Amino acid sequence: MEKHFIYIPPEIYPVRNFMFLGYKNVDKEKIYNALSKLIKTNTALLEIIRKIDEVNLDADQGQVMSIGSVNVLTMREYIKDDINSLCVLVHELNHMSCNIGRYIGINHSEDSEEFFTYMQDYLLGKVLKTIKDGKSNIK
Repeated sequence: MEKHFIYIPPEIYPVRNFMFLGYKNVDKEKIYNALSKLIKTNTALLEIIRKIDEVNLDADQGQVMSIGSVNVLTMREYIKDDINSLCVLVHELNHMSCNIGRYIGINHSEDSEEFFTYMQDYLLGKVLKTIKDGKSNIK
């Protein structure tokens, strides 16, 4: 099973997105260490770590946790070129897109649908390119 840590900085909107693919409960310390290097606000860091600590990463295929301008996506298993892995990733990125929209004040409606679909497309493209180029961190 592959492990990938992907960070998408706030290039378009003021939201930091962290993705941990192939990470389970035994890997929480690695997640905390990666986040502590990139989140410099102690309050945000402590709040997102508390949220992660409360979750059983082995229970669900994936999940997204959000605190203000910080989104953390975890997937317990990621297998390159596996349809189920891709489906779980797309599903979780949809949640992440919704969190970004809420944070910047865009409510999900027929009028805002394009924002959410483009945001999900943007995030998925970043993740897949990072994995393809072999540039994900702490494997």
